[in-house]
Amino acid sequence: MVRFGDPEILGYEEAFPITVLRVSPLMEKFADVLTHRDFLGAILNLGIERRVIGDILIDGSTGYVMCESLMAEYLSENLTRVKHTSVHTTAAASLPNGLKPKLVTQEIQTGSNRLDAVIAQAHRLSRSKAQELIQSGQVFIGGRMVQSVSVQLHEGEEVSVRHHGKLRYIGPVRKTRKGNLLIQIERYV
Repeated sequence: MVRFGDPEILGYEEAFPITVLRVSPLMEKFADVLTHRDFLGAILNLGIERRVIGDILIDGSTGYVMCESLMAEYLSENLTRVKHTSVHTTAAASLPNGLKPKLVTQEIQTGSNRLDAVIAQAHRLSRSKAQELIQSGQVFIGGRMVQSVSVQLHEGEEVSVRHHGKLRYIGPVRKTRKGNLLIQIERYV
């Protein structure tokens, strides 16, 4: 979401239409270990379209959900359960300092750094399923839809696969004895 405008040029300042919601367990000691997927699943289960929800950042068992301001009140009233945990949803004044997406570094073995090969290994899919996802417009590199299966990934590129997750391609580590590549990725968790 982008907001254009400047008080000096337009004569007024428009509020940015995004609200940060803090979703926290009612009873911390009885809370499940909650992940990004748990929060997103609970929100989408309310019948909300994915496009009105932005990033979801996790801090322990508390989630911070960026959403369109028009949806904030609805979510505050209706998001009462995540996984098996009862939660309380309120608007947050700001994000906690230093809160960033959590990444897990992994090494995977592929035949090449082609997009379909990396997606297949990273998400434990068949290569044909990875190609199908790419060709159906469900794969994005740096936020841009990619429909060519043979795209070569470059160091630092972020790859998002709808319904499977997001990763950052770090690059090749070394070649194996059989000639395959051992590559390093960072998965968003």
